[in-house]
Amino acid sequence: TTRLVQHISTTDSLKEWCAKKLKYLEERVECPTTLEARTRLNDFAQYKGETKDQLNSAVPSLKGLGKNIQEAEFKTDLSQWTFPTPEEIVARQEEIDQLFVNPD
Repeated sequence: TTRLVQHISTTDSLKEWCAKKLKYLEERVECPTTLEARTRLNDFAQYKGETKDQLNSAVPSLKGLGKNIQEAEFKTDLSQWTFPTPEEIVARQEEIDQLFVNPD
């Protein structure tokens, strides 16, 4: 259950991060000066770096956690348990994949 809560929380954090960055990408800002243009280019470089970090760290971590949840199994002589809705893990991960479909 704790891992499931963590998976949901991580998914929500990534969705929030993506929404914030999408808002940034959709923003149209005038750059009347060279200094302003450089500032905007630096902002964009920072965005690209953050995106790369998310793709190399947070997203694989989410998928690893999802795999652990899906593969978790409890067995005794009297009972057996596996995660009952693996499709919910897959759906969250696919949603994140779609948000990062074209990070450039």
